[in-house]
Amino acid sequence: MPTQRPVPGTDHARWHTARASSATGGCVEVADLGDLVAVRDSKDRSLAPHLHPRGAWREFTARLRTQGAVPVTTDRIRVDVAPDGAVTLHDLAHRTPPHSYTAHEWDCFLDGVRNLEPELACA
Repeated sequence: MPTQRPVPGTDHARWHTARASSATGGCVEVADLGDLVAVRDSKDRSLAPHLHPRGAWREFTARLRTQGAVPVTTDRIRVDVAPDGAVTLHDLAHRTPPHSYTAHEWDCFLDGVRNLEPELACA
């Protein structure tokens, strides 16, 4: 497993979650870092966040709006869905560990993406 190192620019980032996940605890967290978008799992912040160019993240969220929870793959991001609905999010461009979300956590995130919550799309 890769060694965890601090990721520049994420120490003081403003992390956002979908409005639907505000009371649930664990969730997909997204931070706008300018040219990059950082994504992490609020349940395990010891894992390095995934970093994606803004355009790649926009492409990914656009696909989520049309495809939903089915497996989605772009050049940089892959989503695997288990039979129970749990989701694993992979950063294909970096050697960072995948992030895992329950079906409920992912549904809350999808709700925010579908409702075009700007903090999640980093528009």
